[in-house]
Amino acid sequence: GGCCSVHGAEGLEINATGATVWLWPGSFVDVRDSRRSTIRGLTVDFSPPCFSQGRVSAVQKASQSFDLDIAGGFLPPDAAAHPQFNATEVKVIYWSSTTRRILTQPGSNPWDPQTSRCAGTHCTIVLGDPANPLPSVGDLATLSPRIGANMAIQTWYTSGFRLTNCSAMLTEAVTMHGSGSMGFGEFGGEGGHTWRGCRNVRRPGSDHLLSSNHDGFHSYAVAKGPTLESVEIGFCGDDALNIHSVVSAAAPFAPSPEAVIKDAAAQMSLLLKPVPSSHNKLY
Repeated sequence: GGCCSVHGAEGLEINATGATVWLWPGSFVDVRDSRRSTIRGLTVDFSPPCFSQGRVSAVQKASQSFDLDIAGGFLPPDAAAHPQFNATEVKVIYWSSTTRRILTQPGSNPWDPQTSRCAGTHCTIVLGDPANPLPSVGDLATLSPRIGANMAIQTWYTSGFRLTNCSAMLTEAVTMHGSGSMGFGEFGGEGGHTWRGCRNVRRPGSDHLLSSNHDGFHSYAVAKGPTLESVEIGFCGDDALNIHSVVSAAAPFAPSPEAVIKDAAAQMSLLLKPVPSSHNKLY
């Protein structure tokens, strides 16, 4: 869950320049119900890494699988031993061992956790769809779960640093290394946030291939979109930048005058008593 939580702040300034907060996979810096506040200079990192990484040592075309020797410091993608890999989505990405850049990505959720297996740091990864490409021996590979994708509010994916139901916040010179889902995220509320000089990048001096398991920056369902100034996003496992909103359907709820506002993707209902001719904002 959340760590280093800030709730209900107004006019607060936190200068964390030079400080690094180390989180367990699935944790995040949690800022919510706050406005006109500043967080500056913080570095967020994760131990152990939120993804698995290794080198391909063998490829079996007949079984649509490959063997992966897990690099030191990374957990093997064993869903029974390490629950973060028991996620609704786990991405497999192949990387060049020389340039350390992405070669290809075989679909959004290609592996079969039921037939894949690990013995210590040696794993056999089985791809569920025979149409998915296989790597070559010597390639590097990462397996990155979307940690938090089974949240109760499905469309509010978690992120390593998240603003929820906030307005006019300034996030400045905050650095993210290796979030288990999105790097930075803003979810719900008035929005109008400024992100200045923030970085979602690989951990310097490490062999880590990913900067975040999924989007580098994710904006969802805020009334006013973000301002990004001098922001660096690289080597994330999904979109670098994703800004979108949501439309909820309203329907009469007889016999009372109430209405149910339902976001089908989130399977979330809010009950309210509308006033005729009123303008309502729901955050």
